[in-house]
Order: sequence, then structure tokens, then C-alpha cells
Amino acid sequence: MPLTTDDDVKDYLAKRVIVTDDGHWLWTLSKNNWGYGHCNRTTNPYLETLAHRLAWRVYVGEIEHELDHLCRVKHCINPEHCEDTTHRTNMHRAPHILQQLQRTHCPREHEYTNENTYYQKNDPGRRRCRECNRLRASRNRSNRRK
Repeated sequence: MPLTTDDDVKDYLAKRVIVTDDGHWLWTLSKNNWGYGHCNRTTNPYLETLAHRLAWRVYVGEIEHELDHLCRVKHCINPEHCEDTTHRTNMHRAPHILQQLQRTHCPREHEYTNENTYYQKNDPGRRRCRECNRLRASRNRSNRRK
């Protein structure tokens, strides 16, 4: 049955979550490969496939950038636990990115300094070690000569 109004969507969502004591609305239906609640795109007027995005649309409004799960529970769809933010901000809040930013040395123990660190244009959140890059380039040049 297609959902045509926001009230229909709210009822649909309410029947498919478990509300916890700490305010999570845990999605009880299927989840995608990354652990986010997944809903049928054809049944809702916003054509959303991610349950937290659908909840945001009906309770808050349009999504300007992307949603960040502030609670870090991926299958929580409570809009109060999300924030509409830029991809860059979202990635800098991600636990695995925070771990990377706290590292002071690359895997080969070269220090991450301003002089020895660069960021790729297509992957701005990931630091690269200039010394490791120099060594890799030198190794590649010698392998081509063989």
C-alpha cells in the first residue's frame, strides 16, 4: 500500500521501530550492507530507501547535505539523533577518521609534519606521507628499469 501523506509515513515508521530508554528508534526491518535501516522505496512519497532519511524528511524537512548519526547507532532513525551536515564534517566526526587524525606517524614510522604530509584531491580526509610516496616512486622506477 503506497504511503501518500506524512502521517501515513509516520505511522509506517512507528510500527517498525523499537524505542529504547535512551531515545533510540531502532529500525526492526532489513538493514543494508552498512547497517542502516532500509525501507521500500516504492511505498513512500519521498522515494527514500534509508529509513533515517525518510524519518528526517517527514519530521524535519528537506535534507540539504547528508545526515550524520550523532548517536553512532546506524539503525537508529530518530531525527533528534541526526544532523544535516556536510560530507566533510560527517567524515571528520567518524570514529575511524578520528583515529587516523590522532596518529602522529605513518605506518612506516615517518612523522606526520606539515612538510611530510599531503592530502589527495580525490580523498581529502586521508593523509599521505611524502617520504613513503618518495620511496614508493623510487621503487617503481627501479622496477621499470629491470
